[in-house]
Amino acid sequence: MIGGKWIWSLGAVLAALMIPLSGHAQHSKPTLILNVSEAKGLMEPSSTNPGVWVELAKRAAELAGFNIQTKFYPWPRAMKNTRELGNNIVVGLSRTPPRENKYTWITPFMDLKVAFTSTASKYDSFDQAKIAGSVGTWKGSSYHKELIDKGFKNLRLFSTDKSTDRAITLLERGRLDVWYGGINSLKIRWQHFAKDKNLKLYFGKAIYTDTVWMAGGTNFSKVVAGKLKQALAKMRANGDYRSIEIKYFGQN
Repeated sequence: MIGGKWIWSLGAVLAALMIPLSGHAQHSKPTLILNVSEAKGLMEPSSTNPGVWVELAKRAAELAGFNIQTKFYPWPRAMKNTRELGNNIVVGLSRTPPRENKYTWITPFMDLKVAFTSTASKYDSFDQAKIAGSVGTWKGSSYHKELIDKGFKNLRLFSTDKSTDRAITLLERGRLDVWYGGINSLKIRWQHFAKDKNLKLYFGKAIYTDTVWMAGGTNFSKVVAGKLKQALAKMRANGDYRSIEIKYFGQN
C-alpha cells in the first residue's frame, strides 16, 4: 500500500513537472539560419547596427514568428549553405538565370540602383567604363558575371573584409578608376573607410535597378516562405521597412 502511494505520488510530481516543459516546447519559436557575408552597412556583426539587410530580415522573421541566428561566411559559402540546408535563408541575392532553379525565391527584398562610381569623372555606360584603366567589383557577384558577359578586360576583383576595404582605398588614391555596384552600399563603405570623406564622388547614371531577394534552398518550406513574405509586406505597409532603410541610407 505504501509502495502504491509512493508510485502514485511520484507520477503526480512527474506529471506536474512535464506541464511547463510541454508548454515551453509549444510556445518556443523555431529558428532560421541567416547566412551572411560581412559588408559594411548591409551585413555586420553588431547588436546595435547589424546592417540594413540583417535588421530587415530579423524584423521580418520576428513578425513571422521565427528566431534568426546569423552566421557569417564568404559569400559563395553563404549561398551554398542556403542551397543545401533546409532551414537556411540568405538576403540580398540577385535573381539570375543560372540561379533560378537553385533557390526558393521567397520575396523581393530591396531595390538597388546600380551604377559606375569614380573620383575623377562620370561613367554613364558600359562602353565608357570599358576604356577606363580599371573597373572594380565584388568577386563572384552578379556584377562580376555581368561585366564578364559584357566583355570587360579591365576588371579588378575584390572580396569583403571586416577590417578594411581595399577597393575604397584604391579608389580614393586614384589607383582604381571605377567601381561598379550598388550606389547606396558604396556610399556607406566610403563614409566608413575613406580617409578624405569630402573627396567628390561621381555617380554615373543608373544602369538599372537591381532587385535583390530573400531566398531559401529548393526544399525550403513553402509555409515558412509564405509567412516571411507576408511579414515583409506588412513592414512595407506600416513604415517599419522605411524607418530601417533611413537608419542606414538616410533620406534618399
